[in-house]
Amino acid sequence: MERFETEEQQVEAIKGFWKENGTAIIVGVLIGLSGLFGWQLYSDKVIETKETQSMAFQSALEGIDSEDGLSKATAFAEENPDSGYAVLTSLIAAQKSVEKSCWEAAGRTQRVPAQRLLDFIEGKLSKDFPKTSYHPGIASVDLNEVLPLMLSKRLKKAFVAFGKKMKGYATNEAVIHAPESRTSAPVLIPRNDTTLSHEDVAGLYPCGEGAGYAGGIMSAAIDGINCVDAVLKKHGVLD
Repeated sequence: MERFETEEQQVEAIKGFWKENGTAIIVGVLIGLSGLFGWQLYSDKVIETKETQSMAFQSALEGIDSEDGLSKATAFAEENPDSGYAVLTSLIAAQKSVEKSCWEAAGRTQRVPAQRLLDFIEGKLSKDFPKTSYHPGIASVDLNEVLPLMLSKRLKKAFVAFGKKMKGYATNEAVIHAPESRTSAPVLIPRNDTTLSHEDVAGLYPCGEGAGYAGGIMSAAIDGINCVDAVLKKHGVLD
């Protein structure tokens, strides 16, 4: 390492260093600052875009139960094909459309469209029904006419396949009630795989269907038990 005996020598050395490397240092600093500010602008733009899409999504869902609202939601999905909101909007719009068709087919009451299983597979109206546990009542409807074609085709194919594997499954004593369309959440609230608690919100344990961790009564009950056990372990009540 070079030693300097006087301050003048130190000053001259610094001047020489800046003369030789000053331009490169300044350019490097400018490039670094430009990258930093550019990234900040990009991040702000991404956040702004997401916020705009989120607001547009919320707006598209307003009044979706009406005919105009459903058309508005469909238009939003078509205008934003690359957005994740478009997929979610399409699913909600499809759900609403099926619910509306079934409600109208059953007489616009709390009754639901129903059809005997074999009649559904064969595409014919059911003349009568066995006793149902659905108290508001059921109406005889050809579900092939109110469900989307791709859905009814797959259901019939699945029923036939199950009937071949499980004796007594495919029977006209079974009655289909249409449709149970509010079973599972289309979202997943994040949680730690080990503690089952939210990653960022202390004391919050996302659980069951509403949080996206179950798809039915039994799986929701099991997830609830697991979350209770996790809470008890957290507070030292359970080993």
